[in-house]
Amino acid sequence: MVNIGRDASEFATTTAYMRLADEYDNCFLGLSPDIAVVTNVELDHVDIFQDEEAVLKSFKKFVKQVKAGGHLIFCGDRSKCGQMPIQYRFIQRVKRGACALLIEQRQEAVASNCTSAISAMSRHGCTVTTYGLSTDNDWSASSITPNLLGGQDYMLCYKKCKIARISLLLPGVYNVLNSLAVIATMVTLVNGKNSIHEAICFVRNHLSKFKGVSRRFELIGKINGCHIYDDYAHHPTEVRAVLQAAREKFLKQAIWVVFQPHTFSRLSAFMDDYSTAFKDADHVVITKVYGARERNIWNTDGEALANVIGGRSTEYIHELEAILYGYFSRMFKGCGSPHDLSSVSIKKGKPRPEHPEVV
Repeated sequence: MVNIGRDASEFATTTAYMRLADEYDNCFLGLSPDIAVVTNVELDHVDIFQDEEAVLKSFKKFVKQVKAGGHLIFCGDRSKCGQMPIQYRFIQRVKRGACALLIEQRQEAVASNCTSAISAMSRHGCTVTTYGLSTDNDWSASSITPNLLGGQDYMLCYKKCKIARISLLLPGVYNVLNSLAVIATMVTLVNGKNSIHEAICFVRNHLSKFKGVSRRFELIGKINGCHIYDDYAHHPTEVRAVLQAAREKFLKQAIWVVFQPHTFSRLSAFMDDYSTAFKDADHVVITKVYGARERNIWNTDGEALANVIGGRSTEYIHELEAILYGYFSRMFKGCGSPHDLSSVSIKKGKPRPEHPEVV
C-alpha cells in the first residue's frame, strides 16, 4: 500500500504498505519497519528538538527499530551539503549516525551481474544499503544531464559498475537521489525472488513515466504563459533545493516565488538560512507567518524575513489574497495557505498590468 498524498483505500488489496515516517514529536518511534529509507537528518521542528544532536539521537532510536532481517537504506554521500542540499547535512554525519550505530562489519557483495544488493549488516541483523552521487555508495548516479522532457537522465551504477540509463520527468538533484532510493528499495524487495535485472527494468520504466506527487513541484496550471507550481517546501534546505530544480527547468524564464513562513519558531531558528535560500528566484514575495500551533513569542514575522532577504526583487505582502498575479514561471511554497492560493489563482488570477508581456 502507498500512502503519499493518495487515498489509501485505492491500495487496500496490496501486500505492502509504505508511509512517511515523521520525526515530529518522535512519531516515527512508534514504527518497526521491515524496510526503512532515511534520506536525510537535519535539525527541524525546533519546538520539539533542542538541537541537531537531539534530532540525531531520535533517528538513532528509529533505525534501531528496523526489524531483524530487515533493511536500512540511506543516503551515504560524504560531499559538502552545499553540493547536494536536499540531504540536509546527513552526508556530514554518517559516521556518527546510522552507519556508526548499525554497521559492525562489511560484507562483500557479489558485484558480477549484480546478483546481490547486500552491502553491510547491522548489529541486530539488519541489512544496510547506501545510495548517492558518490561511487563509494552501493547505488550511485553519474553523468546527470537535462533531458528534453524537462527532467534529467543519468547513468545508474552499482558497486561502480554501470547498469542502466535512467530517465526522469522531474528536475533537481534531490529527485535523482530519491529515484536511487526507489531503485535500492525495489531491488531489496525482489532480491532472492526475481532477477535484479528484471527489477531494474521494471522500476526504470515506471520512473520514466512518474510525474511526481501532490504538492511536490506540482504543476497546478497556466495563466497567460505563466506556469503555476505548488510545493510543500518550508524548511530553508527544501526551499533551496526546489528552487535549484526550478532553475534547471526554467533556465531563461523569470521565477517568482510566493512563500509563507511556517511557524514562528522555525523562522526564528533558520532566519540566516532562509536569507540565502531564495537565490535562484528572480522575485520573492513573503507573506505573513502561518503560526499553526504557535503564538509569536520570538518577535519575528514575514516582513522581517523579507528585509533579511533584501533587494528590490523581494517584497512583503501581508495578505495572501492580494497575491494573484503571474510572470512566466511562478511557484507557491509553504505548508498552509499558499496551496489554496495557487488553486484560486487558476480560477481568478490575472497577471499584473505592469507586465504587459504576459497579459
